[in-house]
Amino acid sequence: MPEASAIEICGWKDCTKAATHSYRWDWGEEGKCCADCIVLLQQCAANLSRTVSTRPLDSSAAVTPLTRNERTQLIAAKLSAEAELEEVQQRGHQLYTSNVDLTAQVQTHVMRAREHASIVAEKDDQIERLSTDLERRERELAEASSELQRLRVLAQFAEPTERSRVSSAERGLPSSEG
Repeated sequence: MPEASAIEICGWKDCTKAATHSYRWDWGEEGKCCADCIVLLQQCAANLSRTVSTRPLDSSAAVTPLTRNERTQLIAAKLSAEAELEEVQQRGHQLYTSNVDLTAQVQTHVMRAREHASIVAEKDDQIERLSTDLERRERELAEASSELQRLRVLAQFAEPTERSRVSSAERGLPSSEG
């Protein structure tokens, strides 16, 4: 049966013989014709002042039926390709699943990094406020220490009664006048 479909029929002027040659007009049209129709084809080309090139068909190119061995090899190759395709599809699915998991992990890490950056920014602001507060308190302490030194120097020159009041006040004792 495959041999019958492999035989090509002449396509020139409704001829039904087996084609033995192929032809091509100079404008690109191609076809196949039998040995009898080649003469008619060349006459037609001469009448039209055109050219047609012909060449014999390769008889070895005709389709031959597959042998049992060839058929077995083709079926084996097909089954092998199908198995390989299934493996590749499974691997692709695994890679896709892995990619989805990794994407979720990356999103989690990005979210955590943003959270940590926010916490660090808050802590930096808190450190800045505390540093400013510390500097202010150190200035107040320095001013208070300076005032204490000044008062001690003045206390040395003060009258004895005042001196005892100042000494009592420094120690947190009530004065004798009060």
